[in-house]
Amino acid sequence: MSPNLSTTAQASVQAYLAPFIQADTLDQISHLHQHILDLVEKPLLAETLKAFGANQSAAARALGINRATLRRKLIRHDLL
Repeated sequence: MSPNLSTTAQASVQAYLAPFIQADTLDQISHLHQHILDLVEKPLLAETLKAFGANQSAAARALGINRATLRRKLIRHDLL
């Protein structure tokens, strides 16, 4: 990933998170970490799988996870 794209992605995430992480609402936040991971993980899995022509083994290698883990995540996100 190019440094410029990485910076843009980080800025987008930061802008999205800012309303969630206000001092006056911190006590109302529940499972924010998992919520954000789910938001990022589903499109990451979908796009990676698409890029590899639905080849789960190749997609798993690119993601740095084993195929069984990829399948479990695909099922959890209703992508399989």
